[in-house]
Amino acid sequence: MTLFLRDSKNRNIVDMDLFTCSETNRDGSRSVDLRVGIGIVPYSILLLENQDKKEEIIKDFDFIDEMRGWLWEWRRNNTEENFKQIKDEVKDILVKIGGKYKLWYVED
Repeated sequence: MTLFLRDSKNRNIVDMDLFTCSETNRDGSRSVDLRVGIGIVPYSILLLENQDKKEEIIKDFDFIDEMRGWLWEWRRNNTEENFKQIKDEVKDILVKIGGKYKLWYVED
């Protein structure tokens, strides 16, 4: 599943893949993992257009960029059985951050 944050010109600022790993764990379960890409051009435009919020933007997008660490180190229990719950949590985070900067959340 791919999750996006897009600007008003439909440019992808965040492109995140949330998926179940194909390898099984020792106990036979499969883990949920994610990959994050942040588009440098649309991110830079957002930053330049919001100089008054630049420190907050940098902090928020650094968190998004490090969400794999959040999933594995803080959230934990990222098993296939919890995929929907994890997706909902990730969506909530992206919607909250996106709302601050008038970005649209999109799932594909």
